Amino acid sequence: MTWTQSEADQRFCERLTEFAREVDAVLTAPAVPFEFAALVSLAYNIGAAAFARSSVLRAHNRGDKAAAARAFALWNKAGGRVIRGLVTRRAKEAALYVSEPRNATPPEGQNPDADVSCEKPLSKSPTVMSGVTSIATGGLALASQASPQVGQIAKNLGVSPILVIAVAAIAVGVVVIVRRYLQRKRGQA
Repeated sequence: MTWTQSEADQRFCERLTEFAREVDAVLTAPAVPFEFAALVSLAYNIGAAAFARSSVLRAHNRGDKAAAARAFALWNKAGGRVIRGLVTRRAKEAALYVSEPRNATPPEGQNPDADVSCEKPLSKSPTVMSGVTSIATGGLALASQASPQVGQIAKNLGVSPILVIAVAAIAVGVVVIVRRYLQRKRGQA
């Protein structure tokens, strides 16, 4: 079977959307977009079934965000060995999970209680910025060395291991940005 880059990108997007739906289905506590992006990234990497049984999900669903963030680090092994690349990836996902949007202060002289739309353009949205961060992480992955396990997966797919990591991170970023765009389009803050 041969796919064009466009077909491969479309399929990847569909798969990522499937993971987003699967994560959404097991969440019993709300997740803000940057938390959701980190959870989808983890689920994409460890599989939806493992994610559904994970201590990350259990901690998030009980509202213990600190424990959820710490639990990302538990998913750092492949073949029973701690893999440096997975340690790094889990740390970045945990950092995204606990990131908070910057508090905006109203311009001088503006009444913060005034009935004025304070919605920022998408380009200044913290959620979009977390998506851009994920895309940047994908770019960094292009410059880093891939783990042997990712290398084996990539070899089976017939692509570069670095490409697998980069595409996954970029896709998560795209999903975050698209999800935020759709929230804005539906009138959600």
